Amino acid sequence: MKKQLNLAVLSAATASIAATTASAAVLYEANFEAPTFTSGASVFGQDGWDATDNTWDVIDQLGNNVVSYEVNGVDNNPSNDGQISRTFASQTGDLYFAVDVAFGNAEFVWFNFSDDTDDNNSLGFTSTNDGGPAVRSRGRDGSSVNGGNVSVGNALNTIVLKASKSDPSGNYDTVELFLNPGSTEPLVADSSIVVDTGISALDTFRVRRGGGGVSRAPEVTIDSLRIATTYAEVIPEPASATALSVLGLLSLRRRR
Repeated sequence: MKKQLNLAVLSAATASIAATTASAAVLYEANFEAPTFTSGASVFGQDGWDATDNTWDVIDQLGNNVVSYEVNGVDNNPSNDGQISRTFASQTGDLYFAVDVAFGNAEFVWFNFSDDTDDNNSLGFTSTNDGGPAVRSRGRDGSSVNGGNVSVGNALNTIVLKASKSDPSGNYDTVELFLNPGSTEPLVADSSIVVDTGISALDTFRVRRGGGGVSRAPEVTIDSLRIATTYAEVIPEPASATALSVLGLLSLRRRR
C-alpha cells in the first residue's frame, strides 16, 4: 500500500512539474542557437529580429552562440545609434526581461522596452564606463534619467530588468535592475529609478549602441534572452530541483 501511495505521489508530482513547465509561457525567448539561428550571419532577419544596420552578428563563442559586434575577434564597424529590435505582444502590466551579458569594454549599450521603433520614450538599462565597467537603470521621456551604477567588470552576468507602473492605469514609471539574482525576486533592486516615460503599453525590445560621437564600438556579447510578465518566468526554478525535492520527500516517508 505504501509503495502504491509513493508511486501515486511521485506520479502526481511529475505531472505537476510538467504542467508547471507547460504553463510557464513567456512572451519571447532566444538562446541564439541552431536551428532557429544561423551562426556567422547578422541577427537581422533571423527569428523576427529587425535592425538598422547589419553589424550585430550571431557568432560561435567556445561552442555557444551569442550575439556580438565581433566577427572572428574583430569588431564590425557599427554606426552610431545602430540597433536591433524584436517585437512581442503588447503589454500594459509588469514586464520583465533577463539577459546574459558580458562586456569587453563598457562603451554605451542601451537595452530597453518601448512602444514603437523610437526609444525616446523607453525604459531599461545601459552599460557605462563611469567609475569602471558598470550597468545602470534608465528611463526616458525625451530626456534621460539614470539610476545608480552597479559594477559588472568583464565577467558574464545575468541582468534582470523589471518595468512597472505605480498607477496600473497610468504610464510606465518604475525601472528596477537586478544583477545576478536568485530564483526569488529580490525585495530591493541593485539600481532603480522612478520617471514617467509617457507610455502606457510596451511591445518592443531593443538593443542600441550609443551615438553622439562615440569613438569605440562596444565589446559586448548577449545570450539567453527572455521576456515575460513574471519574475518566475524569466528566472524559472529548475524543474529538476523540484523533482529532487519530491524524491527526497518520498525517501523520508520510506525511512519513517
